[in-house]
Amino acid sequence: MPPGETRCWIFAAACDGVDASGAILQLGPISCGLAQAAPPASTTVVPVIGMAVAKSGRSTGLTCGTVSEIAADVQVHYAATCGSSSGFVVMFVNQVILESATFGSAGDSGSLIVKADTAEATALLFAGDQSTGVVIANPIQDVLSALADPSNHALPAMVGGSPHAVAACAGSSSSGHARNTDAAVSRPLEAEIARAKLVKSNYLATLSADPAVVGVGVGAGDKAGEAAIVVFVERGKPHQPLPAALDGVTVKIKTIGPLRAFGDASCGKKK
Repeated sequence: MPPGETRCWIFAAACDGVDASGAILQLGPISCGLAQAAPPASTTVVPVIGMAVAKSGRSTGLTCGTVSEIAADVQVHYAATCGSSSGFVVMFVNQVILESATFGSAGDSGSLIVKADTAEATALLFAGDQSTGVVIANPIQDVLSALADPSNHALPAMVGGSPHAVAACAGSSSSGHARNTDAAVSRPLEAEIARAKLVKSNYLATLSADPAVVGVGVGAGDKAGEAAIVVFVERGKPHQPLPAALDGVTVKIKTIGPLRAFGDASCGKKK
């Protein structure tokens, strides 16, 4: 090999089981222009507004996004059966909302969402609105608590290693993936977030009584350090007038399509 030349070798790997190290495709460093597999960090982190995140899913592969809202109560539609036009709606509380044009799609449900610069688990993807790029995820702490050993209440541990950057979503690389930073969304002050959560809780029943409202969460306000109550209304449905603020907390409106569980991408398709 000539001096200074780098040669890249690509090997095929059998995909017949779970990697015991916890490695996830594309969460690692860039090599030969490709994001390599790597385990997430063994530690977790609470999702916060403005956090840059990444996920590697079955349908859309590695994508980068930003946490836009937290503490969100949202209505998620489920199909009664595969390919069915009928279904039911479930209300989920304290959810994480992320925005990115192509962060998730059908078949990505169950993808682990990690903090982009540390690969620490922060949420678990399960639903969204593909028309707007909005994705809904369970906070990872709630997921682990729900999976506690009933015999001794011990929480399961994350299988992973040391914190590391998801190279294709943090810093600079030639991978071609759209990257993001925590500065993509202004991060409100903790005191402002706490105040917005309290006001949101006080007015949640009133806001949710409107049939056009499909979710209410807490996000960033228009001013630096400010938090806001974010009301999600379903596209095409007229909604009642909303105040500009509630008890001094700014109210913002976002129009989205119905939020749907991201099931199997092949569901309903003809063979």
